[in-house]
Amino acid sequence: MKPAVLQTNVASLHWATDAPVVQGRTVNGPVPLFGDDVWNLRCIVFRNNAPAFGSRCDFSSIADPLRRLTAKELIMQRLNRLLPTSRRSRRPKLISAGSASFLLEHIRRVYDFMDQRAIHRLADLTQDDLNSFQRLLSGAKTTPKYQAYVLTIFYALYEARDWLSYDAVTFLPWNGKSLLDLVGYEHPEENLTERIPEPIMGPLLRWALVYINHFAPDVISAQQEFASVTQESTKRRPHPGKGGARRRLQEWLDLQRQDRRPLPAFPRRGCLTLSWSLVAAATGITMASVKTNRDIIDDAVRELGLAVGGLGASPAVPPGASSPWHVPFDMHSIKVECRHLITACYIVCAYLSGMRDSEVQDLRVGCCRPVRDAQGAVIRHHLHGTTFKGSDLSGEKRQWVVIESVARAIAVLEELTADFRQETGSDLLFVNLHNRKTDFAIKSRAAGRVNDFRDHINATLQPRLIDMGIPAIPARPDGEPWLFNTRQFRRTVAWHIANRPFGVVGGMIQYGHTCEVIFEGYAGNSASGFRAEVEAERALARQSDIVEMYEDHKRGVRVAGPMADQIGAEFDDIRATLGDFPGKVVDKARRDKMLHHLRVRLFPGLLADCFFTPEEARCLRHLRTAERREPVAGICDPHCASACWAKKHLPVWKHTLDDTLQLSRRNRISPIQHDILKAKADECQAVVNVITEAANVR
Repeated sequence: MKPAVLQTNVASLHWATDAPVVQGRTVNGPVPLFGDDVWNLRCIVFRNNAPAFGSRCDFSSIADPLRRLTAKELIMQRLNRLLPTSRRSRRPKLISAGSASFLLEHIRRVYDFMDQRAIHRLADLTQDDLNSFQRLLSGAKTTPKYQAYVLTIFYALYEARDWLSYDAVTFLPWNGKSLLDLVGYEHPEENLTERIPEPIMGPLLRWALVYINHFAPDVISAQQEFASVTQESTKRRPHPGKGGARRRLQEWLDLQRQDRRPLPAFPRRGCLTLSWSLVAAATGITMASVKTNRDIIDDAVRELGLAVGGLGASPAVPPGASSPWHVPFDMHSIKVECRHLITACYIVCAYLSGMRDSEVQDLRVGCCRPVRDAQGAVIRHHLHGTTFKGSDLSGEKRQWVVIESVARAIAVLEELTADFRQETGSDLLFVNLHNRKTDFAIKSRAAGRVNDFRDHINATLQPRLIDMGIPAIPARPDGEPWLFNTRQFRRTVAWHIANRPFGVVGGMIQYGHTCEVIFEGYAGNSASGFRAEVEAERALARQSDIVEMYEDHKRGVRVAGPMADQIGAEFDDIRATLGDFPGKVVDKARRDKMLHHLRVRLFPGLLADCFFTPEEARCLRHLRTAERREPVAGICDPHCASACWAKKHLPVWKHTLDDTLQLSRRNRISPIQHDILKAKADECQAVVNVITEAANVR
């Protein structure tokens, strides 16, 4: 059914035709006017990872002028005015450019629904109509969360009713009920973003570090020569005049003959093809002039031959390898390797800093600054950037603390992009290096670049450098490659900090160190949300640990140590209350609830787990009891009254015992040192014996 055109000439009662669409907000470009039928809202887009599309509102597709005006007024209000919300637990906020675009799509959808039912005005809608619209959405195989997102349009049309000149929803939809509850959305207990498994993340990070530490000098050298050649080509020497192009080309070929250098080429379809663009750039003449004088080039090819390359020196042989990591660079391969080097820097920065994608992509030249001690030694690195989460759309300046690997990645980026930044005037680091358009940022292509990096490693580099001993990036158990997205890095490092505080990844980068540094960078910044994410992961890890200990207790695998008797008694009481014996199915939710009081006290450690009791905590003896909120893992005493030893701690105690015995056998230690080491060995042996007996280890 065609939409009914209700009016031909309408004017807003609240906004002038020449009113700027964005008022009282920071802008970074020209602002459209209310009377325009197309609003380009890039003026309020500050995140460099925002996609190029999605910030354009085209109202011309709404044929009816009154409806078009209503849509304009609604979006104008949401961009500039905070109105009271009609839903509990919802705070009013100004919308972004992307949200404005989606809001326009939603109101178009409502108008199409109204046309199908011959409803002319929003004021004529009833709650039954809204219910029908919701049923159509649910029948379209959309997710409950998306349905709730679309249905917010009705609340928006009701809340803005006093700012809509001619038409609005006149009743409170669904009596203010939560839309997530309405569509049956169940909030997940944990973050649904996939965590990258360590067998996949480990090789990916190691290859990224190899790129930064070993391949970067070759890539930067070739890129600088590439930039020099292309700049000369762009400037063009004075016009050579009649016959001058051939003469200039002949001079260059004579130099090639003098040095016995083959002409530059690149592999194509299994054979070598002359790099015409590189010849044109090197001689300063046009490509057409080069091809016009093909006869003398063919003579040189027959005499000197072709060879892959033409840019930079021969790539180096990395440590542990027996051959160069790459063939000589040509004008195509240098573009590919520059892209992969930038991706490697992105992986290191995103994974080892805890920063969001928007924060990484906003990093600029000079953002990393070392902090030195009184002797001049670097003690930490500060990374200065912008965070957008929980702040104004223009972002908020802030500081992170990062480890040496991240600082090295930033230094590589600054060197790699120097010529590009000088030419374009941009100060961004994560850029499309060989793109001379106005928009230089990587934007939403970051995830695709990481997946391309994975494919490049597996198909090319790992087979070529197999003797380096770095494995390929494995696939999923079903054989499909792991698909990376930008959110996974932050989720994964949060999980590792919460679950593996003493783990090692990527060439001896310790998560313990990373944890301390990242937490220092995020201290006092609740808007970043990273500390909250780590605490959520810790809560999940504690729940998993306490359930595992309980299930082990049922099977006769006990814990040992000072807290063992009390924990065992707690488990026995819970088991008796639940009737959790063979042959009976126990409600897991009830079991978890009864274990909750133990979970909140549990702090996993390397040598012992702490069931924190403030008045007995040896690590906090210097504080008053009221100030003892949680234990200090770094100075944990395994013999504290709050400690217990489980089967998982046994390998660490055995390793400590072996190291102590090895040290005690040295000839150059004093009798006092020998006695101290023997006492330590006896202590470790006693703990090993107790754990072995309690855990029934065979």
